[in-house]
Amino acid sequence: NWKTAEVVLIGAGDEKEVYSFTSSSEKQLVGEFLSLISTELDEGTAVGGHNVRGFDLPMLVNRARVLGLKVPVNLLSFWKGRPKWHDYIFDTLEILSFGKSFDGNGVDDVARVFGLPPKLGHGGDFPMLWRADREAAIAYNRRDVEIEIEIEIKIRYSIQN
Repeated sequence: NWKTAEVVLIGAGDEKEVYSFTSSSEKQLVGEFLSLISTELDEGTAVGGHNVRGFDLPMLVNRARVLGLKVPVNLLSFWKGRPKWHDYIFDTLEILSFGKSFDGNGVDDVARVFGLPPKLGHGGDFPMLWRADREAAIAYNRRDVEIEIEIEIKIRYSIQN
């Protein structure tokens, strides 16, 4: 819930490396990460994940608003009064479900279908895990990012040119 949550860890990566971003300040973490995404989009880099347009980015944008941060103009615009994400932001959930989100298309479900190892836990347990064992929380987050990268690779290589 963006109204009450606190962003404490953000994972990102590519085929070469996975990064875990933390900070003593949520405002600094969210602001710096949104700036990083903005820079990557300006450089023509595709940015994405699984349900990133339905959960992760809306959470970060709304937390930025709560924290009094400005959202980078190239990340989100409004078209006919509706939010529109930058064209280089992709969402593997939308790609796989053809825009219709439904049960059975979660990261673990998709990983299983593609023969990938599962997540290291459940997202709903993350706040407790973060409080109890930060290294385990970071490992959970990193594995999540790795799976999402592997899903994107499977999708990308399934499209014929």
